[in-house]
Amino acid sequence: MPTSACASTTASSTRRNRYEGYVDLSFEISRYGSAKRIRILGSSEGTDPDVVNRLRRLLRSMPFRPVLLEDSEAARQKKLRYYYTQVTAPGGS
Repeated sequence: MPTSACASTTASSTRRNRYEGYVDLSFEISRYGSAKRIRILGSSEGTDPDVVNRLRRLLRSMPFRPVLLEDSEAARQKKLRYYYTQVTAPGGS
């Protein structure tokens, strides 16, 4: 039983230190398939600026399928709501 109680305390502690939120953004896909003109439209209250910066870097590094036939601006512009879970270290803020 002690092992079970310890695991339960750890799981409870992890749940307590978890923050879930979102970041709304828009971006365009270049003809080469990369994200450009990334704009942050909004985010949940308490979103860490480091999360936003990591998301920008992630989008810039991801390959997207370029729009070849439709060169319309609407086809290249994308909006995205990115949901994240941030787990802080025990005792962290």
